Amino acid sequence: MILRYHRLLPLALILAFAVSLAFAVTHRPLDPALLSHDSVGYNRLAVQLLSEHTYGRATFWAPAYPAFLALVYSMAGISLLAVYVAQAALLAVALFFLYRIAFYVTEDERTALLAVALCLLWPPIWLTAGDVMTEILAAAVLAPALWYLTVSIRSPAVGRCVAAGVLIGIGALTKAVVLPFAVVAALMVALSGPGDRLRRIGWGAMVLAACVMVVAPWSIRNYRVSGAFVPVCSGGGYNFWIGNWPPMYTSRWEWNKFPPPLDRMLKGKSEVEVDRILMNDAVRYVRQDPLRAVGLCLRKFSSLWLGSLGADPRSAGNPIPHIRGFGIPKRSFFHVPLFVAAVAGWIMLSKTARARGKAMMALLITWTVLYSAIWALPRYAAPVTFYEILLAAIALRRVVALLRRQKTLAGGQAESV
Repeated sequence: MILRYHRLLPLALILAFAVSLAFAVTHRPLDPALLSHDSVGYNRLAVQLLSEHTYGRATFWAPAYPAFLALVYSMAGISLLAVYVAQAALLAVALFFLYRIAFYVTEDERTALLAVALCLLWPPIWLTAGDVMTEILAAAVLAPALWYLTVSIRSPAVGRCVAAGVLIGIGALTKAVVLPFAVVAALMVALSGPGDRLRRIGWGAMVLAACVMVVAPWSIRNYRVSGAFVPVCSGGGYNFWIGNWPPMYTSRWEWNKFPPPLDRMLKGKSEVEVDRILMNDAVRYVRQDPLRAVGLCLRKFSSLWLGSLGADPRSAGNPIPHIRGFGIPKRSFFHVPLFVAAVAGWIMLSKTARARGKAMMALLITWTVLYSAIWALPRYAAPVTFYEILLAAIALRRVVALLRRQKTLAGGQAESV
């Protein structure tokens, strides 16, 4: 096979680096004092880690992203510009492995390059490099993890299985939602692909063991500071409560402004205790009306993949177009076609290509199920949107090929006449 388009990949990666860095420098704060929301917490932990070499007793935040910020600060001083440069480089890393995954699955370099190009045209992808948030680090870690896992399913080896497990573990320490995927990944290596089943079970166990070895030290640390088993962070109950509290979807809620009875229960409690109380309260809401809980899951799914189509206008920060209570945000006009194209792309893949892409699909499904159950913001989809775009690129390539074939057939018929 003659590869004519591989040489264009470095140009695409350089362009991704330049575009994302230029946007971050011109549209994002350069002074840490101007950060907001979760970025403040991550920056605070990074500075504390750099100056005191400890996270203190905090358990609410996953540790990998503050550690990444602290590493950048240790080399360049407390500089958001340095963070943006490093994150633009992480974007290039994620796109590099996206190309490898796309080429492996489709065996077509033009489709792989098209996937990278479409990522460059999709603002939510390169905007992540300018956010002091976990999404860009998660994307850069999950991409090689998915690559090693994809190859390990068909051709397991010690290095590949260990690399997949270690990277999934780092991903879990970046975003705790990645942790359950370690079990999915291990099962996929163990139960699918050619070879002796017992040996494959050993390979799958190696993936899981490598992940556990990465996560376990932090879990032990959490137990020592909190007295409770907290595998990664104690924010699960908080997010589960937000995602299943009905007023969240019909009004504007100020963060940490809980209903008065609940607020009184939370006063003076530790992070772990707060998480437990919120989890129990969320479970109560789910049990009160399971059908309502299912409806909220659909809203969270829409927030992830459909541009919040159907959101209640009362919950929006700015007025959005709507038909009665059915919101139609402007971004849904872009996200809905992308999602439809991605579904079509998976359907259009051959059976053998789907087998090569099963790890990618498993990641997308696991990610979607977990966030739809817990709580979802649009940015939470960013680390895996690369693979949605890859599937859309497959659909686009197939449609173009079909149109060309029809045009050729039409031309041949015209000549025969």
